[in-house]
Amino acid sequence: MSELSTLTDADLVDLATRLRDLRWSWQFSDFAGLAADFGWTVLSTGEDRARFDCGFGPTSGSARGNGGRVQVMELAVTGFAPKDEAGQDAVNDAFARMTAALTTALGAPTAKLPEATEIRWAGPEATLRLLGGPVRINLAVATNGWLANNDEAIELERQGLL
Repeated sequence: MSELSTLTDADLVDLATRLRDLRWSWQFSDFAGLAADFGWTVLSTGEDRARFDCGFGPTSGSARGNGGRVQVMELAVTGFAPKDEAGQDAVNDAFARMTAALTTALGAPTAKLPEATEIRWAGPEATLRLLGGPVRINLAVATNGWLANNDEAIELERQGLL
């Protein structure tokens, strides 16, 4: 099996808990301070985006939004796996382990998307998301408004209406 660099369960739970409990302005103008609090290195910023290193390389973190307001932040919680069967097995194993660790710490997920490798824990203002990909796993936090709009767009696209 391929070796995959990942956060430890304890570090993952700490990051997820901090993101879930995050209380801040959600303004890009305040992003540098948030990044410093989390120990991230900001590499570039714009009115509606930021790129940062959250520990897995120069573009391992991103924040996107609109009108100067952050709507979604996505952070790598693993390094990259090889694009082969062993790499996919390593990502799948890490996703299962991380899902179990987060479920133990945060409680049962509020959603598991069957068409995607995505587990969600909804909060009053934002939703924490564990996102499995073919070569990397990300942890994201998105405002509930952005997530509802994104889900609607995906559904309309699935129906061929977009």
